[in-house]
Amino acid sequence: MKNCIYGRCLPLAAVLAIVCGTGVRAEEAAGGSAGDPVQTYMSFHDELPKATSLDQLQKYVSQSRWEMMSKDQKTMPREEFEMMFQFFKKLSPDTVTLVGKSQQDDQCTLNLTGHTAGDPADLKTTGKVTMKIEGGAWKIEKEEWQASQVPKPE
Repeated sequence: MKNCIYGRCLPLAAVLAIVCGTGVRAEEAAGGSAGDPVQTYMSFHDELPKATSLDQLQKYVSQSRWEMMSKDQKTMPREEFEMMFQFFKKLSPDTVTLVGKSQQDDQCTLNLTGHTAGDPADLKTTGKVTMKIEGGAWKIEKEEWQASQVPKPE
């Protein structure tokens, strides 16, 4: 059920994992010129629900991920791609909270928890976002969310 969340599943090929991109030397990353990876992800998360097209999210994803996503957009029927894009937006929790961050040079992993209005109280949503520096800025390389039922204490 790795590709399922909130009871909805996608085939692996249809999962839109967000990816980051172009390489920058580790010295530049250590210098702090790329900004804050947490702020970059939170900005993406704030913009996602408002996005009316995939193009509005391009600045947050890596070049390689963008090429893959753009290819899907060009090869899929418009209605099918739009449906997949809307579904992707719905998979993202309404609110996210940073619970951990590990950073080494030009790579960063964010561990998050998420909540969506109307979620059952025993639903735990966790996310892992992999980022790296590309073109002097933090970009999202991969985003994974999983939801699971929390066992009730006996």
